[in-house]
Amino acid sequence: MKPELVRYYAMQIIQATHYIHCQGFVHRDLKPENLLLDERFNLKLADFGLADSIRGTHSSGLERKNFIGTLGYMAPEIHLRVPYQGQVVDLFAIGVIIFVMHAGRFPFKEATQKDAYYKYICRREFTKFWSLHEKNLPAGTFSLEFKDLITNMLAFQPFQRLTLADIVFHEWFTNAEPINQSEVIIEMTKRLARMKENQEVVQD
Repeated sequence: MKPELVRYYAMQIIQATHYIHCQGFVHRDLKPENLLLDERFNLKLADFGLADSIRGTHSSGLERKNFIGTLGYMAPEIHLRVPYQGQVVDLFAIGVIIFVMHAGRFPFKEATQKDAYYKYICRREFTKFWSLHEKNLPAGTFSLEFKDLITNMLAFQPFQRLTLADIVFHEWFTNAEPINQSEVIIEMTKRLARMKENQEVVQD
């Protein structure tokens, strides 16, 4: 997706997730497959099968038992099976989703120190991480603001990651003209038509 469209849907994901957190729950399985669109192409979160109380194990604020999720969207602490905060891992997953929407690929296979891509985030060697993703892509595909947002949302240590407020007020969101809903409807209607055409070609 173009950056303006990614921003539009990223903000809807963030707002929906914030609402869930305010109601006392965490999703724990945020991924594109669990994002739906209504008739006006507004985003809806779905599949709360792994959702749980924001209070964690024994109301400690940390989850100490259920190390679950979908591999490519799981935060490092889940892979390491150490106590984690549900809100924090939800925001990590959103960082992956934002990257996927913009790049059309995963930022890494899994958030571990052995991963061919994520190891550079672990080492804070961000230039190497982005050089791998920019290979064979047009110059400027990823703006400096986008790189800063993603590398700080996907940091190895939870305390190094952006908070929800940090994300909302990050320059990648605030330094760009927002797209309005009518423009989104036009763009997404075109995308839907192309998708249907491709389905018909496959069926034929």
